[in-house]
Amino acid sequence: MTASSPDKPRWLRPRPPQTIKSYVRRLAGWNFFFWSLFLWWSGNVGFYWLNRDGRLDPNEAATAAGWSGFVSVFVVVCAATIQARRRFFFGRLEPDASEWRDLEAQPPRTLRAGFFVPALIAATAFSWAIYGLTRLGSWMVGWGPDRREFLFAAAFLPALGTAWLAPWAARRSLRRLVPAMELSPPLEIPRRRYILLHNVLPYALFNTALGVGLAFARFGRSYQQGLPVASHDLALHLAVTSFFICLFVVGAARVKARVDFLSPLVLTGPRPAGRQRRYRLWLPLALPFVVYPLVRLPLAVASLDLLSVDLAILVKVLVCFVISLSASAWAVSSVLRDMEEKDLSNHPYVMIHRVLRNAGWTRRPTLDSPSRVG
Repeated sequence: MTASSPDKPRWLRPRPPQTIKSYVRRLAGWNFFFWSLFLWWSGNVGFYWLNRDGRLDPNEAATAAGWSGFVSVFVVVCAATIQARRRFFFGRLEPDASEWRDLEAQPPRTLRAGFFVPALIAATAFSWAIYGLTRLGSWMVGWGPDRREFLFAAAFLPALGTAWLAPWAARRSLRRLVPAMELSPPLEIPRRRYILLHNVLPYALFNTALGVGLAFARFGRSYQQGLPVASHDLALHLAVTSFFICLFVVGAARVKARVDFLSPLVLTGPRPAGRQRRYRLWLPLALPFVVYPLVRLPLAVASLDLLSVDLAILVKVLVCFVISLSASAWAVSSVLRDMEEKDLSNHPYVMIHRVLRNAGWTRRPTLDSPSRVG
């Protein structure tokens, strides 16, 4: 039975060719579904902690709604930009004739400022728009929103924004990628600048900002009642947070580094001298056992068994930023060394795709010799 045999179950047959139009439609639907559920849950948590007699303070409600819009749009624009390139390189996107004409008609341009800056601008503008609409609604009725009104502003509107911006980000990514591949010489970026500004710092800043919201959610009762936070609770919270940082944030940075390796980028400048240890996937499991004593012992030496909520949140922000910055930089450098020292065709990231392709799970790649970084 061949891979394309019609006797195979439908879910085992190769996926049909997916054009850009069909891809962005599916992308919009999935983003709306996911962010609706996630923001509905987080909005209910925030409303539980912040409501007074069933309503929220207008300023707090507008700030929370704007923050939801910023986080969702920032993540979606970044993710859609990277995923569109990844699917294109792996042959999962096959533009039709009209889409190819549109891609090839774009003016030649580099990929500079094509990832972090558009996401930051779109997220900032969208968050301020939601903030203004929420404040305007509270001003018109004369009081803060109830639960249903708050979820409309903090969950439905951001989810609707992601469904609109995800297709735009994917199309924009491909319209910049195809002309950039035709440029000669290809885009050159200093190695340290790429690792810090194009990969590590955006994730570290986003994760630190997200950590502020999670800290308020975790210590919301203490924040409401003006109670101190136990140092043991703070250290335990940071230990668990470090696990998710290394699992998701560092994972996203590693995926972006692999995708950029297939992009028309050339890293200039010397490589790190000496033999560096590779970043291992078991580190997220081990890091919490290191973070807990590193946070708990200095606080115990300073006789800070109880901390104010403001100090606890400050410690949370600093620890999140340091872990995100150092772990992401280590992981990205390790990925680049692996990709540069091994032949691209033998790298596990490509070998896994080849196995799935031969099994009939994916389409055959449309690019025969993708560009290399380094």
